[in-house]
Amino acid sequence: MSEKHRQGRSALDHVEVQAHVCGLFLEGKTVDEIVKICNGEGIHLNRQNVYVILKEAARHKRFKYTAPPAHTFADELVDQFPRLRSRLDVVHSVETEQIANRAAEKILELITSSRNESRQKNEFHLGFAGGGLLELTASLLSDKLRECRLPLPDTLYFHSLVARFDDDPVMDPNSFVRHFILGPSLPLAVRFVGVMAPGFIDTGTVQHLRQTEGIREAFERKRDLDLLVTSAGGHWTSGCSRLHQLYELGKHDQLLNELNAQHCIGDLMWCPVGEKGPIVLNHGKRAMTLVDLSELPSLIGQGKRVMLVLGPCASCRRPKSEILRTLLKLRQPLITDVVVDSYTARTALAELATAAAHA
Repeated sequence: MSEKHRQGRSALDHVEVQAHVCGLFLEGKTVDEIVKICNGEGIHLNRQNVYVILKEAARHKRFKYTAPPAHTFADELVDQFPRLRSRLDVVHSVETEQIANRAAEKILELITSSRNESRQKNEFHLGFAGGGLLELTASLLSDKLRECRLPLPDTLYFHSLVARFDDDPVMDPNSFVRHFILGPSLPLAVRFVGVMAPGFIDTGTVQHLRQTEGIREAFERKRDLDLLVTSAGGHWTSGCSRLHQLYELGKHDQLLNELNAQHCIGDLMWCPVGEKGPIVLNHGKRAMTLVDLSELPSLIGQGKRVMLVLGPCASCRRPKSEILRTLLKLRQPLITDVVVDSYTARTALAELATAAAHA
């Protein structure tokens, strides 16, 4: 290397050196190789310097790991459920951030492609259910929208699909909108349509609240939804299901007995799901939701998309394979798109194979 080149490199500032070191690291260079290359360029580093630079870059999220797609698992699931072709993503990871990142990418793809559709208004209506996985998805989506250079609708309408649960407001979809209105501005306008009602109420009160001024408007606008995004709760009887916990803590023993008798396995949008599909509760407590599960097949028939974002259980880390299998096998589909971790997909495939062998 020429003396002029060495002098040029030695004049780099700290962030430029960091970018250079990280670039070499991502090319697969060892720490010793990075030290040798940099010292040869006039950047005086030792092994400890390199580790400090890499750690600092990671802390500032200047480089990150992106999990690859698990094409084999996806192809095997599509073979059994052809309607998922081009609408199923299996992320080769069990990490929440990797699953949420792919879900955010997929939502952005749908938002940007909507610009080319014939619409009376240049807008996109996005509905979110609650939970930690979806909260992270919403946060990552807001970042991607800020970085987006593709044509976007003029307005993004953010709809809450469930009402507010008091136990953890951060996981409440009414609070997700903060990711889109706080911080750097977005390249499109954001409007919020919330469900300002208690989250867990008597079944008989639901219809009354849906007609109440201030809440009625949210229900009237659900026909505008383009995409509904939800996760799912599983492991119904093992203590992991938050919906099961709400019934248990409230001492709703009769309702739990009824749900167990109907072979409840988990929940979708905070509504119970059994082996044969949605379980309708005609009495007792239920979640206040913008859309009932029984409405989803009709909405899908109207061209709406319903995306399931699924990762391992946050409590026990086991895969939610049972609820994935159940939702995929329903004759009347409740979902159109899936983003799922590879552990859950692999386990579901093994369970499907076992069931077929014993059939």
